[in-house]
Amino acid sequence: MSMPPSPTCDFERSSARQRLAPGDVLLYPGEVLETRLSRAGRLLAFLARAIGAPLPLQDGMTGAATVAVMENSGLGGLSWTRTYARQGKFPQVIHSAKCFAGSTGLEEHVGYGIGMSLAVTEENGALVFR
Repeated sequence: MSMPPSPTCDFERSSARQRLAPGDVLLYPGEVLETRLSRAGRLLAFLARAIGAPLPLQDGMTGAATVAVMENSGLGGLSWTRTYARQGKFPQVIHSAKCFAGSTGLEEHVGYGIGMSLAVTEENGALVFR
């Protein structure tokens, strides 16, 4: 199944952007320390399975995670592929594009015209997305 393109993202405005040559991939290993879903969040995650499960599926999910970041001129920015280990199950893989825009300065787009604003902070050397 192919996904409709995400909105174009203008990453050129960020001086923090790391330049990647076509085909280059940056890998970031890490760990999910906490996942909290409200009732509405669980419902939204369940419904979003119809478009490829772009949200964590389980409340309380923790474990190993890997993020792969690639230049994607077709999307106008950077593609992120996140892989989350799930105990006793296959990993969950989420694909998205990040762009600098919106009320918080950073948006994540998952296709089908769906996106969200993210607040990003650095805590103890780690990026935290809320």
